[in-house]
Amino acid sequence: MRQLCSITGEEMKEGYVTKDGKHIKYESDLIAWIKLHMIGYLAEESTDEFLLKESYMLEEYDVFPNEIPVKDACILNENKATIKFMYYANNFNYNWIEEVWSDNAHMCKHILSKWDDLNQRNIDGGTSNFFTLFMQLDDENRNILLDWIKVNYKG
Repeated sequence: MRQLCSITGEEMKEGYVTKDGKHIKYESDLIAWIKLHMIGYLAEESTDEFLLKESYMLEEYDVFPNEIPVKDACILNENKATIKFMYYANNFNYNWIEEVWSDNAHMCKHILSKWDDLNQRNIDGGTSNFFTLFMQLDDENRNILLDWIKVNYKG
């Protein structure tokens, strides 16, 4: 089956596919799509190169067909996960602990207690406390949080 560009209608063997399923043959058309659809996420004065890199890391588009070598794909996925974690750490919601540990009331209560203590003792608050709490978690609970962010945070 032939793949046609959603912008030009031309047949394409390579190009890009956006998160909403549009196939785009030319990089210049992809940049225009990014500027139209991501203006709320990215500054208007950003360079085209920055827009391409940032929107790729935010999983707004992918390469078509995706022929990234497995090793490079793993590195990109790790980078995307790290970036997603950092965005979440700077934008978590007020009841994030209850959401993450919703299936374990005892652990939720325990972590909430630590969180409340941090917020009472640390005047930095917010993201600083999030990182401090993250480091206080054991590996199992760090992984629970990281897995929850991967699945649920759409940032």
